[in-house]
Amino acid sequence: MIEESESRRFIYENGMELMNALQKGRHEGHDWFEDCFAYDNARLPEALILAGEHLQDPDMLSMGLETLERVMKLQTTKQGWFAPVATSCFADSNADHVHFDQQPIEALATVDACFAAWHATGDTQHCARARTAFEWFGGYNVHGLALARPSDGICHDALTVAGLNGNHGAESILSYQLAAAAVREFLLRLPANAT
Repeated sequence: MIEESESRRFIYENGMELMNALQKGRHEGHDWFEDCFAYDNARLPEALILAGEHLQDPDMLSMGLETLERVMKLQTTKQGWFAPVATSCFADSNADHVHFDQQPIEALATVDACFAAWHATGDTQHCARARTAFEWFGGYNVHGLALARPSDGICHDALTVAGLNGNHGAESILSYQLAAAAVREFLLRLPANAT
């Protein structure tokens, strides 16, 4: 069994690795952990937020919140829709944000990161952002198409330039179901008069 002190050390060391990666990745016009936005983007800010909250480290928490803000600005359209960084953006950090293909794992990561930020700060803006990311599954997206089917938990693999990807892979289904579970958990935490 891992002792609390050993667990804290692991969290601290990994949090510092992320902070160092962010410092190395920063250059003119770019403020991210890697040379480009890639896959499961909101997980990196979420990790710093969780580490900062657990360790009561204001620098880690602040960096986590700052980088979450960065990814949220990138993933929100002018109309307010959630539009995750597309797979076609992976290779070029200087490319303008394009919209396709959008994958469910990005929405899940964003829901989780926003709820972590809300838990750490109490700022309800993060709850609203989590809701917008979750609503992407239900059709609040650039095509107005539902990727998920709540009746059986199925979820399409991507939102493409032509519409829905016809596949329903395990990663996508789990992304939807885990995001739905996170939203349910959040709603259960609310006082009865808040809903």
